[in-house]
Amino acid sequence: MAESDDMLQRYAAGARVLSEIVDDEVVLLDLGSTCYFGLNPVGALVWECLIQGQTVEQAVEAVLERYQVQAEPVRADVRALVQSLLQQGLLMPRQEPQEPGPVR
Repeated sequence: MAESDDMLQRYAAGARVLSEIVDDEVVLLDLGSTCYFGLNPVGALVWECLIQGQTVEQAVEAVLERYQVQAEPVRADVRALVQSLLQQGLLMPRQEPQEPGPVR
């Protein structure tokens, strides 16, 4: 997938993943491995955007809007987070396009 294409990709939570919002953070539990992972408030915002059907670029825009930070470091960090979540099996590409949901 080309670099610009990955920003338009949509994702879903892995089939064996439960997520729970705790304060401003998200806790992810992989039922297959029984490992859990924590996402800070920025990671939690990205997670919520992605599992609601938004693209990676839309998740980046949500972070930029909420935190008023520079775009390029955010894009790089979001890409790295997505890759990490994919490698852990916590996130998977959506097969069918869906309308993006609202961000809380």
